Amino acid sequence: MLTKGIVGVPAVLIAIGLVAAACGGSAASSTPSTTASPVAGATVMMAANSTLGKILVNGRGMTLYVFGADTPGTSNCTGGCLQNWPALTATSDKPVAGAGVTGTLGVIARSDGIKQVTFNGMPLYTFVRDSKAGDTNGQGVTAFGGLWTVVKVGGAPTSGGTTTPTPTRTPSPSGY
Repeated sequence: MLTKGIVGVPAVLIAIGLVAAACGGSAASSTPSTTASPVAGATVMMAANSTLGKILVNGRGMTLYVFGADTPGTSNCTGGCLQNWPALTATSDKPVAGAGVTGTLGVIARSDGIKQVTFNGMPLYTFVRDSKAGDTNGQGVTAFGGLWTVVKVGGAPTSGGTTTPTPTRTPSPSGY
């Protein structure tokens, strides 16, 4: 019986080693990422929001935004901007449209070489202050030289209309 216990210990140690190796044995970098981790075939889905109506979210349910300083096919969000507004990125040139999503999904090559998902030509982002699926804390924020707005199904950014929150915050880029 003592022999079984001794033989079992190395097996347990090997199993622990395999689990540790699978999790990545090296220490993680302390440098924050400026883009969301690229996902092959990134998914854009529709979600119902009680205030904004039908909006676009990523595959984890996080709200997607467009940046007023961007132009179709071009992202103007770099550096500190990307730290606060991570780009929706993909490793594939074919993002996936979930049920209810109308409009054109595409991918652009950012100036840093990373592929960013677009909707009707506009680059898509999430917001670091959205802590859970469905949060829309970035709606109406003016920062980094432009207005940030949630994308409604159909591709139109939300506006300051009667059913959409109007911009109420104007934090400076250093305020993030």
